[in-house]
Amino acid sequence: MLCDYHLHCSYSVDAEGACAEYCAAAARAGLSEIALTPHYDLDPYRTERVVVDGRVQPMSGPWLDRYVAEVLELRAQWAPRGLVVLLGLEVDYCPEVEPAIERVVTLHPWDVVIGAVHNLDHVSLSAGGEARSYFRAHPAEEVVPRFYAVAQRMVERCPVDVVAHLDVFRRHSEAIYGTGALDEMAPLAGPVLRAIADRDLALEINTWARPLASGKTLPSAGVLQQAPSAGVRAVTVGSDAHRPGQVGIGVAEATRLTQDLGLGPPVRFRERRRLV
Repeated sequence: MLCDYHLHCSYSVDAEGACAEYCAAAARAGLSEIALTPHYDLDPYRTERVVVDGRVQPMSGPWLDRYVAEVLELRAQWAPRGLVVLLGLEVDYCPEVEPAIERVVTLHPWDVVIGAVHNLDHVSLSAGGEARSYFRAHPAEEVVPRFYAVAQRMVERCPVDVVAHLDVFRRHSEAIYGTGALDEMAPLAGPVLRAIADRDLALEINTWARPLASGKTLPSAGVLQQAPSAGVRAVTVGSDAHRPGQVGIGVAEATRLTQDLGLGPPVRFRERRRLV
């Protein structure tokens, strides 16, 4: 069974394609189960937006009601055709928004909530130009420990089910800091992994919407290899697709990787409960 638990859609300002297009793409890719997970970002120092009917609106607006209704309708449409469509959300963590995250997870019948850290100092580490400028101004020895400290706080304090792309800063920092230097800092993720294990959360293997032959996953190999000894017992796999054509990329390879690491098959969720 192949599952892709990290899919954006046109509600996210950096994504294209309606939710229905992602479902159709998943069926063509031979997936059995998907989770739609648009961004839910409320950093008070950034202008976070969502797209509804092609119009940009405040993230804090009423769009979630519409999104939820759309996904539930798609679930009913695709179930007879063998595709399970889950209602998901990717919440972007920063300490200032903890109350908002606690509130949103109670508002709707989510199947899975994935948590992620995208920002440091209210600067996006996953947005190309913005991120690269930040990395040029701040050394890896400063950025990496601070990032993992924020991630650990999210794991310990926020009601999420899955921890997404744990070392997302690598997307745009490798060319600046160097792959080798970042690999040497992988042990700094150890406390976060142990916190994930303590709370019995799932760790996401994010394929970055690339074939695994590219050698790129988030977390990187150096972090993933620590997961079993840290006590991590559950993983999910997600492509982080932002276009319908990216759905399922690398998922089969990442699913095999979970077995190679001794982590077992990816877990699945219903109504925020892991299936046994």
